[in-house]
Amino acid sequence: MIIGFQRDEKTPTSKSGRPYLVDLAGSEMVRKTEASGRRLEEAKTINRSLSTLGQVIKNMADLTRSYVSYQDSKLTKLLQHSISGNSATCLVVHVSRNKLDSAETFSTLRFGSRANQIKNSAKINTSVSKKPGDFMDLVQKLEKDLKAEKHRVSNLVSRDHCSKLAELEEELLLVQLKSEGRVEGFRV
Repeated sequence: MIIGFQRDEKTPTSKSGRPYLVDLAGSEMVRKTEASGRRLEEAKTINRSLSTLGQVIKNMADLTRSYVSYQDSKLTKLLQHSISGNSATCLVVHVSRNKLDSAETFSTLRFGSRANQIKNSAKINTSVSKKPGDFMDLVQKLEKDLKAEKHRVSNLVSRDHCSKLAELEEELLLVQLKSEGRVEGFRV
């Protein structure tokens, strides 16, 4: 597995991506396989997960639905980033030409057709990495903004101004702590 990560040396930006290669089990026809015991339980689990995935795909293809639940199975939780939102997804389905497998083939083609109706909007993932010197410029800008906001508030105090002032003070404090290396995971 190769994970893409590209850094531009001229600017503090980097691009990243996360490829997923997934081979899904086919639905288990318990009557055909005559499974029992542990294999039967495994077949039931596979069928439940595939059924949940099918429901998620169906809901995503339905443009009138605003919410899709990925939390109903481990499979859909694992595949959430691959099939939703910011991703480019390719699905390959395998079917049989055997007449005895026509029900499974039809079901698989219906699943593939639904998945094909999903429209994601993939964008390039970029992030900006800041150097300690960059934070000092930001601190100075925020201090200037804070001073200007304090001046405005001193003339006219309202709820909006007080909340804006509190936000600027908090942002300034976080940037100062980050520039000193005392806060992890802060993004500007």
